Amino acid sequence: MKLYTQALLGAALVGFTAAAAALPISGGGSFVANAPNSGYDANSVTFGTSPNPSGDNAQIKATSGNYANLFAFNDTVEFYDFIYNPYSGTKKIWDGSGSLNPTNMQFFLKNVSSGSLNSSTNQFIISGTGFIRGGTLGDGVDVMWSFTGNQATRNNFSWSASISVPEPGTLVLLGIGLAGLGVARRRQRA
Repeated sequence: MKLYTQALLGAALVGFTAAAAALPISGGGSFVANAPNSGYDANSVTFGTSPNPSGDNAQIKATSGNYANLFAFNDTVEFYDFIYNPYSGTKKIWDGSGSLNPTNMQFFLKNVSSGSLNSSTNQFIISGTGFIRGGTLGDGVDVMWSFTGNQATRNNFSWSASISVPEPGTLVLLGIGLAGLGVARRRQRA
């Protein structure tokens, strides 16, 4: 009976651990820059000065994943110009408050790992790492990001960010399981 109870508790622990697996943060948005002087080149991205008094210089045209719960069509955000070749330091790249969730969310770049401008397709892609501040996705959460644009339509661009974030419940259950194994081992030796 004792062995049956231990096996049942072990199976329950494994089941709870699997149920508490990390939930990914993923998704992104498609934007249109409001400023006529926005664009990108082999070294930098320029979003231009906003004609809006709020400073918002881009409108959201589509969202996906976790971002769909924050921003709606035509919500506005503010993007900041940055030089990516060479890139140095940590910089705030965009911020905004969505109409679906008015908590302000900010995205900071930590590094740029790749960047390319394909002259035959006019496709512009850069990617790297950064972190999110505020919003409902977490505060200080590290993410991988990607920025895509088309040189022919300089004011249309897409932004995406994703990461798997371990939940505290998973770590707690793992700790309990290891402690249980340690207790069982001590009892077996005694």
